[in-house]
Amino acid sequence: GFRPFFLGAAIYAIIAMFVWWLQYSGFVQADHLTPAWHAHEMIFGYTFAVIAGFLLTSVRNWTGIDTVSGGRLCILFSCWVLARLGNIFGSYEFAALLDLVCMVMCTWYIVVPIVQVKQRRQIAVVGIVSVLLLANGLYYSGQLGLVGNGIFLGNYLGLYLVLGLVLMMSGRVVPFFTTRGVEESVEIPTYLLLEATNFITYAVFALAILVGQEIGLAVELVNGLAGCLFILNLLRLGSWYTKGIWQKPLLWSLFLSYGFITLGFGLYALAYFGWFSVFIPIHALVVGGVSLLTLSMMARVSLGHTGRSIHEPSQWVVFAFGILAIAAITRVIMPILLPQYYPLLIQVSQILWMISFALFLVVYVPVLALPRVDSQPG
Repeated sequence: GFRPFFLGAAIYAIIAMFVWWLQYSGFVQADHLTPAWHAHEMIFGYTFAVIAGFLLTSVRNWTGIDTVSGGRLCILFSCWVLARLGNIFGSYEFAALLDLVCMVMCTWYIVVPIVQVKQRRQIAVVGIVSVLLLANGLYYSGQLGLVGNGIFLGNYLGLYLVLGLVLMMSGRVVPFFTTRGVEESVEIPTYLLLEATNFITYAVFALAILVGQEIGLAVELVNGLAGCLFILNLLRLGSWYTKGIWQKPLLWSLFLSYGFITLGFGLYALAYFGWFSVFIPIHALVVGGVSLLTLSMMARVSLGHTGRSIHEPSQWVVFAFGILAIAAITRVIMPILLPQYYPLLIQVSQILWMISFALFLVVYVPVLALPRVDSQPG
């Protein structure tokens, strides 16, 4: 699953951002290319493809049962591709049908092996993927005029589900990769109280954003929860840290991405004072956080599952990580310091994003398209 979906995710990251850049810069004027369209395609286009590729591959390893391959995988991936074309051209009936069929099929292929081997530890993963399907349905219901607030609910539910999945999976993979990836011998403890408090606070925070206006929740509550999340995730990140990560690009990129997520919560708390738009912290969470983390995970998983060394990534991929981090800084930090250049800074960030994924593709097209170097299946 990682082969077509990682390739598709990286290619579409460039295409979708190029289309958005054309619209934002004024070179193209299409009524359907709105900020909501941009958000949807980043969440349910790019990010879902990475999630699908990762889980279809990981579930196979977790359970020992094949997920999907061959012709069925081709059909699944084709549905995703055609749904993206439908969204680019504003054909929402067509896009909704294929996108939701793709997500139903993908959920089925992920859930069935987990249920068969009764891996209760993966219940949360199954739940998030299943609710992502509901979120996408809400978005399309809004686009088709069936649910009045469907676009907002679908996009924001999707965003905070993805972020929740990132927070959960980071707690598993970052300490695991760190202890096995650094040169020195380290032991990373798990603080159960910190983990539980973090996830409960995050769940309340996400729920408050989704329904806060409807039920009259005070804005101060959301910002206060964001401040708590900043402190909790700073402690979490600190508990994982060891100086050896700076020698390993596939580790420091994960730590840097989680640092952006932590920064995003802090900026969300500061947004209460009206110093900047709430879209600043949101882009800290998604450009610096989710995007850098998914790029790093694609780089690592692709090497590991094609029989290559994860300790020797291409220098071009390291450049890609750095450029994407600069794109996040340009989109998040620079507009706070230089608000008069806000539109220009967004366009610069968009171009840097595209360059980053282009560098990834230069290295990883042959990795993902050719057989494993160790002649093993997969």
